[in-house]
Amino acid sequence: MNLSFFIVLIIIFFILFLCFFDIFQLYIAREETKNAADACALSVVQNLLFFNEKELILIAEKICKENNCEIDFLEFSYDKAAVGTKKKIRYIFLKDIIKENIIYSFSEGEIIFPWDFRFNVCKKYRFEN
Repeated sequence: MNLSFFIVLIIIFFILFLCFFDIFQLYIAREETKNAADACALSVVQNLLFFNEKELILIAEKICKENNCEIDFLEFSYDKAAVGTKKKIRYIFLKDIIKENIIYSFSEGEIIFPWDFRFNVCKKYRFEN
């Protein structure tokens, strides 16, 4: 009876360990996608500030690749940028239980140009032709 009890106990702990490992994979993927989305949004906004639109997608893809993610979407305008990243999770034990195996994150940034009215610089300087 003692041996069978310990075998069952070991099997239960092994199953719990696999479940915890899968849950930790979920948290790690969430951190990676969030870090990648934040870094991409910041770099896109910075490059838009210096009017460097040619390399935006390449820079964002490089940042996502360094964080083991993919770009879900990348949208930018004159003063805003929005980036979405995603990562597929490879579950070990919970792959049949949890059907959604992709984690998404979103981040956006806003550019405040030095000649913006929020700095009151336009009242001090006159731009004439």
